[in-house]
Amino acid sequence: MDPDHLKAHLDRLKEQYQLLLEESAYLLRNFDTCNSEEVADLIARRQKIIDQLQNDAPSLQTCCEGADQRQLDEFRSFQQDSTGRILELDGLVIALAREQQSMIKGDLTALAKRKVVLTAYEGNGHGMGR
Repeated sequence: MDPDHLKAHLDRLKEQYQLLLEESAYLLRNFDTCNSEEVADLIARRQKIIDQLQNDAPSLQTCCEGADQRQLDEFRSFQQDSTGRILELDGLVIALAREQQSMIKGDLTALAKRKVVLTAYEGNGHGMGR
């Protein structure tokens, strides 16, 4: 592949990684306000980007034979940095989700305890309608 075509191909791949990074950052910024439909849409968009990257991987290997090593090294460095940032953002989202889940469990436990106390109180003839 000639250098111009290789550069165009690598630029397309970089754009896909940038889109993944933007989707990860969007989810982190909007974690508290995203509903389940929005999260599902975001995951579907990300999967589509990942599928495209995986489809382009074989063509990257064949087009790189005899290519400018500097361009390839630059792309691989970008790829590693982007992947690391994506994983870092996703890790933060997972931590937030776990924290939120823990808070919900705590709230449910408190509600269940209140119900037990109220039921016991009403069962002893101290209820409102007695």
